[in-house]
Amino acid sequence: AVEPDTPTIVVAGFPNVGKSNLVTVLSSAEPEIAPYPFTTKGVIVGHIKDDWRKYQIIDTPGLLDREFDKRNAIEKQAVLALRYLTDVMLFVIDPSESCGFPREMQERLLATIKDSFTGVTIIEAESKADIMKTGGDRICFSAQSGENMDILTGRILEELRYIARRKAAEAQIE
Repeated sequence: AVEPDTPTIVVAGFPNVGKSNLVTVLSSAEPEIAPYPFTTKGVIVGHIKDDWRKYQIIDTPGLLDREFDKRNAIEKQAVLALRYLTDVMLFVIDPSESCGFPREMQERLLATIKDSFTGVTIIEAESKADIMKTGGDRICFSAQSGENMDILTGRILEELRYIARRKAAEAQIE
């Protein structure tokens, strides 16, 4: 179950970019992982522990770059999770395109997400670093080999700690 007061990171991106594999490695969640699109058919909630704190991580079904009305039920669930559960978003891009979708389409979706989620911290990361690295500014990681997982985890925890402090301060004001 989703805990609304717990700082939450939502993992988003096209189908098959490595979101579920990443969530499995980072958290207590056990999403189904398969080499075909739309394996994740609903929102999967896991937890990340940091010392004594607990944070939520949500694995979402893959999104395609199209209007909300043209999305299937699985995609709509992902969009709603993004809209209502996100404190921090981790947007995953597969530069190797082994997910079956061109990088340009993935970048377009990221641009749409950025326009729609102003005010939300978006961590951009490139998956499958064991297959391909672009050398860009994004964190390149491989959940499969563990490459740069410590860097990605550190960045995620940094943002979630900030959210936790902000929520605690807001609770004191109320």
